[in-house]
Amino acid sequence: MKLDNVVYRYSKADSTHPRAKKSSKPILYTINENNCWEVFSHHKDKDGYVRVLRRINGQKKMFYLHRLVFEIEKHKIPDGLVVLHACDNPGCINPEHLSCGTVADNAADMKNKGRSLKGSLNGNSKLSAQDVLAIRNDPRDALAVAKEFGITRTHVYYLRAYKNWKHIGGNELNDAN
Repeated sequence: MKLDNVVYRYSKADSTHPRAKKSSKPILYTINENNCWEVFSHHKDKDGYVRVLRRINGQKKMFYLHRLVFEIEKHKIPDGLVVLHACDNPGCINPEHLSCGTVADNAADMKNKGRSLKGSLNGNSKLSAQDVLAIRNDPRDALAVAKEFGITRTHVYYLRAYKNWKHIGGNELNDAN
């Protein structure tokens, strides 16, 4: 969503970075209400990240634009680290929203902000919140319950021990999905 109709150009990636060429396509963006710099001049991948094509030693290579901007504005990204978005907007290239961290830092941030796909929101889930409650309250042995729900006996044990689906409480639905 655009805050205004002003179009900005991020020219540093056009000419000053060693990975860029002067003939690079201009990087155009607008600024939204969260102060995110939203690029509209380049393609976004399926996850919403902007990718740009650059030549290195005569060979074309795709780069994530937020990583390129981070290296231009701040410093080289150390091996083993990723660039995190404080704004949770993968299309944002505002350097103030970008920081370095580990994959674990990124996962913890996602979990703390409630963006992880828990329970039936996870596309790989075979169970619903109601199924989980039924399994936890079922007096039969784990093997019989597992066969009925099409899961493993170990999964039944984990559900009953609250090792899986921890967000679903005792006998009622607390945040059911």
